[in-house]
Amino acid sequence: GYHVGILQALSEATRFGAQYRSKIHVTAKGDSTVQGTPTATATNQRTWGNLDFPEYVILSAYHDVNAQWAVVNDLQLTHWSKLKNMVLRYEDNTALMIAQNYKNNYRLAVGGIYQYDQKWRFKMGGSFEKRGTHTIGRSIFIPDQDQIVPAVGVQYRLSKRMALDVAYAHIFYKKQSIDQSAPIGTPSSTANIKGDMRHQIKCMGAQLTWDL
Repeated sequence: GYHVGILQALSEATRFGAQYRSKIHVTAKGDSTVQGTPTATATNQRTWGNLDFPEYVILSAYHDVNAQWAVVNDLQLTHWSKLKNMVLRYEDNTALMIAQNYKNNYRLAVGGIYQYDQKWRFKMGGSFEKRGTHTIGRSIFIPDQDQIVPAVGVQYRLSKRMALDVAYAHIFYKKQSIDQSAPIGTPSSTANIKGDMRHQIKCMGAQLTWDL
């Protein structure tokens, strides 16, 4: 795949940007191990599959309110409806098709940056992402749902050329309903899975920037 972007400065305090990322083609290979079930014996064989992750567009804006405060926001649009089916092929010439049933979605994020002094910079913000799946056919492997993500971060400038960033985000998901036919044992043996799921994700990251 590839990225294309543009940045336009309207003034010293305000700038807008746009980015496009093309679809990404992934070919995955590995081993499939199935434990014995009442309807199938244990198997171990090679499997592979192809999957195209969709393209997306990001529109962003930045504005310096004053010498200490700045506001940022972005809107991401992802063409998830292109992701229809995932097919896994096995060395015994069988295949398993997993319907994805995705739809296009968006993510909206807003945030603020506070420049405390020459060394310390504090960041805070949040985002909302609309789910890209339908209730019918939602996968237990990717139990997607609407999500709200508050985040905080801090930057410490070690020198004029080097800065250290640390950030934390917490992803809150709505309760998700699952109604899916899933394989059990072999590609030709399936069961219907229904239920509700709740989960959260905590993310922490660190980054060292060195300006050459």
